[in-house]
Amino acid sequence: ADKGDAACAKEARSHWLRSPPAAEQLPPSPPQNAFTHLTAVQLARSRVGKLEDTLAAAKAAVEAEEAKQRAAMVPLMAACDAALLNVQNGRLEMDKLQAAPCSAAAGIGNRKKRAESLWAEIKPKMKAGGAGSAGKFAAVQVRELWSDEERVHLRPGHFWVCELGDADGKGSPIMHRDGSPITFEKRTQFEGSRFEKGDFAILIRRYLNRTADDAQGLTFVPWQESAGETLIVNSSELRYVGFNMTRLGGPPQPAGKRAMRGARLLAVPAGTSVTQPVKYVPGLKDDERIRAVCETT
Repeated sequence: ADKGDAACAKEARSHWLRSPPAAEQLPPSPPQNAFTHLTAVQLARSRVGKLEDTLAAAKAAVEAEEAKQRAAMVPLMAACDAALLNVQNGRLEMDKLQAAPCSAAAGIGNRKKRAESLWAEIKPKMKAGGAGSAGKFAAVQVRELWSDEERVHLRPGHFWVCELGDADGKGSPIMHRDGSPITFEKRTQFEGSRFEKGDFAILIRRYLNRTADDAQGLTFVPWQESAGETLIVNSSELRYVGFNMTRLGGPPQPAGKRAMRGARLLAVPAGTSVTQPVKYVPGLKDDERIRAVCETT
């Protein structure tokens, strides 16, 4: 029996060697280094996934910070210049800015409405004998600097100072024609300036410039305009009238009525000894009040 079993096994082995199974019946041979290749691919995909997660997190963080900054700008855009000036001077905390009392016409987005509101307050003062009559000082909104030299004095609420002229011969600086104030029904160019409906032309006797030697910007000298030049300003650019300016140095002022018509400066009387140029200085409180109603340049 043992010999028969051995013979059968030998015959079976011989048969298998003569007729091996078809290739498709054999178990597939794994490719060389398949495990290493698969591990490398998985590792690369894992790293790419982590990098994508990091980039997504960074993008989300940037967007959140931008949203936070936009939210912080909301009270700044809505606040009036008075509140912003108080923040700059440390009198108002930034987180309390949104609750600061600001007029409905204040704010960057309501410039025209705000100008109309200010003019409604100023206009009654422009008649003879008023705070905005001829010979009084007024503050003008600055839209752009005259020169680079003026930049050293640029601070929030930057303004120009002028002395108002006598436009109607009775003490009002509002330009008149045929006995009535000049009005504009549409956008008009008048004396080199643009006026919109509702604006008035204001006669300026002279402008005063800040001196370079005063870092605080509180010392002014008369500006020398061209001979025969007429200076006017749009009423929508007036911000404050009737503040005091202390006169320092220069020749004594002549007695009698002062010439207010146009942009003429007082002539120095013959024989007068001028030891130093005339200067004007506003009060510190007036400077703060003016800056509070002027827009940032």
